[in-house]
Amino acid sequence: MIATGEVLKSGLADLLNLSLSKNESIALVDRDRLSDATRELQFAKILQADNPQLRLQLGKTLNADRMMVLSIEQQQGKPMLCAVACDANLGVRLANETFALSENTPQLEKRLAASVDEIEQRFAGGIQTIVAVPPFLSEDFSQRFAHLQSRFSNLLSDSLATYPGVAVVEIEEANAILREQQTTFSEGLRRPIAMIVKGTYTIQEPGPDTPRQATLHIELTKDAADFETIDKSIELRHIDDWLVKTFAKQLATSGSTNDSQLTADSQKAILVRHAERFAELGDW
Repeated sequence: MIATGEVLKSGLADLLNLSLSKNESIALVDRDRLSDATRELQFAKILQADNPQLRLQLGKTLNADRMMVLSIEQQQGKPMLCAVACDANLGVRLANETFALSENTPQLEKRLAASVDEIEQRFAGGIQTIVAVPPFLSEDFSQRFAHLQSRFSNLLSDSLATYPGVAVVEIEEANAILREQQTTFSEGLRRPIAMIVKGTYTIQEPGPDTPRQATLHIELTKDAADFETIDKSIELRHIDDWLVKTFAKQLATSGSTNDSQLTADSQKAILVRHAERFAELGDW
């Protein structure tokens, strides 16, 4: 766990270290070795989406499997605690969360510990698939259904995040990972599937006896030599269901023997935790 000086002074890092040290499945990197390796570290650079190579290099230096970086940033004029969890073997960001500093330190420690536990559940078997899903693009002249551009990508991303071993990243990070996989720097590592999902759609007007139809055109890019297109015509009312249940499973299990999602209880616990934070941030 890496923390800026401001976070260290708050005592939050010490509390979280103490909590995680009680988890028998986690071995913490020695604090002295951590300080030596991160003394000259520029936190802003290591957290950028397009810098997986810096996270990969730091992970090798620390001999760590995962890293959590804690910092305090100004968002809309208010200080917020930012917690970014990374896979140190591949340089992939696994989670990027913010917490209101209006919460007391013990409460923040509990939330961070719960976040670590969620990551341990999702990536117990490592990263199998890395996916970026930028907003879909409406190709209709009318902008009546333009609001679906982010809805479709968010539905797909959220569904993918319920599959163990699937890391959902920003498109800049996915592009950087695809470039990194072509270099010798990551040679010898088990390389998971990394793909970018780009979608466009058109919406047809309904007929007297036919419901409103949508046509999806999806491009899957895995590398320069691996390109796939998917065309799907479907009733507009059924797109959400197809994206969440059928297409997400197809992407998540591509090249993997693991076709199961997190259990219903695990998903419920995660949703409850995020709902509580959302309500508290709103009140604050």
